[in-house]
Amino acid sequence: MKRKHIARFLEFLVIGILMGVTEDLLAIWLTTDEPFTLEMVVIVVLVAIPFAALAELVIDREDIRPFQYVLHRLDIGEASSRGSSR
Repeated sequence: MKRKHIARFLEFLVIGILMGVTEDLLAIWLTTDEPFTLEMVVIVVLVAIPFAALAELVIDREDIRPFQYVLHRLDIGEASSRGSSR
């Protein structure tokens, strides 16, 4: 991987971990009466890391365009032929 790609991966990995931890702690706070403990936060962080890494490895690939087919079928976005000169 190029240095730029590694830096981008790490940047989004950190953001993904922070968002995952925030989401999980918010869910715990809203659904339980348990006070936050250091052990709980460590477990939440350890659970968030692999999900953030997997999401970045899958989503951040330039060759995967999951919605190109849908955009083409709906005739919208960059995948559409509307507005193109033929």
